[in-house]
Amino acid sequence: MYSGESRLSGKPRNGRPDRGTRRPWTAIAPEKTTGRPALPGGPTGTWQQVIWALLEAGAQETGALINVVTPDLDRGPVVAFDRFPIVGDGFDPLWQAFRQKAAAGGVAAVAAAEGETEPLFAAVRRCGEQREIPLLYQTVKAFVTGRLSTDGCSIRGDGLTLPLDLTAEVTAELEARG
Repeated sequence: MYSGESRLSGKPRNGRPDRGTRRPWTAIAPEKTTGRPALPGGPTGTWQQVIWALLEAGAQETGALINVVTPDLDRGPVVAFDRFPIVGDGFDPLWQAFRQKAAAGGVAAVAAAEGETEPLFAAVRRCGEQREIPLLYQTVKAFVTGRLSTDGCSIRGDGLTLPLDLTAEVTAELEARG
């Protein structure tokens, strides 16, 4: 609980948190971390731009990552990531329909006509959204348990290769939820 939170609800009193107090997770992780819906080295930009780039490339998998914020958008060091397939059960019929539409007028035309309602686009987004919070939770857990640490300037993994692949942990958490 941070100063300004109600002891019972954990919500800010009067709807306003004490802006001078750090949130609890910033004591264990860098203050400036963010996430994006892509694998390390994958497309950058808004989540919409990332998904359209994946569809245009015919990607077979994607993921989400947590990175350190830098002045260059989406270019900070990656702390942790999760990957998942966007082919196979449930996706293959959507890819087939998408390819037919794209062949007729191009991916940009499909994006302009259907936007976020395009079925493959929506399925990729849904799958990613389901994994974002578990990835964030598992990343914070890695800091709390000492798998990851920071001195404020850099992030270290105790004998681990960074970025930390948390795919197994995220998948296990989702399976446990049912």
